[in-house]
Amino acid sequence: MSVHKSIVLFCKKISVSLFKLRNPLVSIVNGQEVFIYKSKVLLKSRGGNKIRIGNGVSIRNTTFLFAGSNNQVVIEDNVKILGATFWIEDNDNLISVGAGTTMENNIHLAAVEGTSICIGSDCMLSHDINIRTTDSHSIVNLKGDRINPSQNVNIGNHVWIGLGSVVLKGSWVPDNSIVGARSVFTASKAIFSNCIYAGVPAKKVQDNINWTRERIKEKKI
Repeated sequence: MSVHKSIVLFCKKISVSLFKLRNPLVSIVNGQEVFIYKSKVLLKSRGGNKIRIGNGVSIRNTTFLFAGSNNQVVIEDNVKILGATFWIEDNDNLISVGAGTTMENNIHLAAVEGTSICIGSDCMLSHDINIRTTDSHSIVNLKGDRINPSQNVNIGNHVWIGLGSVVLKGSWVPDNSIVGARSVFTASKAIFSNCIYAGVPAKKVQDNINWTRERIKEKKI
């Protein structure tokens, strides 16, 4: 894929008055106290793409690729990203990351064909996670008709996604849930909050749970 333009972001803490980037292909506007380091925007588009970054956001080692027009990335307040790729193809896609969500290294988010990936607030994503609205290639029936359209992905609030997990198109991960390490999540309905989902494909393995970022010390008996 040829790339029309690359914008490299290599900054320390910056305020909204100091960092606004606009050109015919992409518009980037950030809030107060934003830290962006060793990150870049790759463009192959006709324009109208937007990146909106909230207050107190930290982004490292991250690539935003736009191969289309009128797409949006929304990163809300106090999000921390250590290393990710936001991969957007075609037009009218959306990737949004809710306030207080954290991402470790090697996170891949892919939205194509006018779909959305919506990640709620206070989520925790471990390393090596793939979230995608597409199969990337066509599956056809014997008449040659495509039968695998792209579908939205929705991840609720306060969701913990474990190491090496995959969340596939059409998935809806409910609030206060955990996706176990190396799981492949595909469920789109009839699932419940406050559960652990694990396996390939992921299934409910425990209910009536919640989680916290703090490692609570065990009480001595």
